[in-house]
Amino acid sequence: MPELSTGWLSPNGDFYPCGVYEHIGTARKILKDETANRADEKLHDCGFVSITISQLGVKQWRIRWKNFLTEQQKNFLKPYFEDSSLSVDGFSNVRWSKENDYDN
Repeated sequence: MPELSTGWLSPNGDFYPCGVYEHIGTARKILKDETANRADEKLHDCGFVSITISQLGVKQWRIRWKNFLTEQQKNFLKPYFEDSSLSVDGFSNVRWSKENDYDN
């Protein structure tokens, strides 16, 4: 399994990688609107999941979505949690935006 990277995960499980500070630009490309305001929120409204990592202090993966995770998104993300592959230098924590959504 490849290492998890930052990016956007579509409702059907397609992954769009991007750099840590490139989520809004990538969101605009996915939306095909280079001038879109709040492009990141528009993708969340469309069911996309953002995968980011904090670069301050303790490094933490942040998995954010708005309403629910689709089965395809759960299938994409689940192996990383089962195999503990989200560790960064042994100091990472994973934070889910919505508690109890990933119980299955």
